[in-house]
Amino acid sequence: MYNRAALSVITPVLNAIDTLPECLASVERYLGATCEHIVVDGGSTDGCWELLQANVFVTAFKQRSAGLSAALNEALEKATGRYIVVLNADDYFVEQIREVLDWLTRDPAPGAVLYTDITQQDPLTGRSIICHADIAQAAKYMSVYHSGLFVPRKVYAEVGRYRDDYKLAMDSNWVHRCLAAEVNFVKLSVNACTMRLRGRSHLYTFAAMREFERSVVETNLRGPVVARLFRIRQTIFHTLFKAELIQRIWLRLSRGSNGYTR
Repeated sequence: MYNRAALSVITPVLNAIDTLPECLASVERYLGATCEHIVVDGGSTDGCWELLQANVFVTAFKQRSAGLSAALNEALEKATGRYIVVLNADDYFVEQIREVLDWLTRDPAPGAVLYTDITQQDPLTGRSIICHADIAQAAKYMSVYHSGLFVPRKVYAEVGRYRDDYKLAMDSNWVHRCLAAEVNFVKLSVNACTMRLRGRSHLYTFAAMREFERSVVETNLRGPVVARLFRIRQTIFHTLFKAELIQRIWLRLSRGSNGYTR
């Protein structure tokens, strides 16, 4: 028997009318009345707020303060579930989320943060990749993902909420603070969510990397020199990846309907 109090889903949204319906539908389809879905609107002008007002499955409210961290923290204040997950407005759950809910309802590791794999999808190229989460690598690069991170509400009380001075890597900083506090993490090997790229941290990758570097140093997970070396390595990797991505997009745009280059 599912327990509604087992899970709270938090969704921050700002002018995401193209993706929000699928996000909402995935929660309703796979979780239904077994969880609470809290959506905080940062001032949308594209119809998101009207859509939320008409949806009886969500608890929606307008954000009081500016910024993503503030939106998440305001939603955390309203969450009542024993576990909390952040599902952005351009993310959506898939069927395996039911396995996660089963785990949360049984609660075999009380107090532990549960994490899962996810799929990253690029809307421009249509390419999807499975990201295998690994908390052991979290001080080197972003190796756990907000939509696959199921956090006991009491851990937020112990570690604190999201910091306003992190504009892009606030979720990584929160994980780093958990590691510094020796919070227990447990992995469930399922892929429960698809996360669309093109969010702010993806569009401003290198700025996000600088915040990540600052975070691992502030939490004493890495020294400044080692943290800088890891950031340089990740910068090289993402530069090469983006160069490949640009080539793929160019090839796709330059092909006619018959598949031959114009």
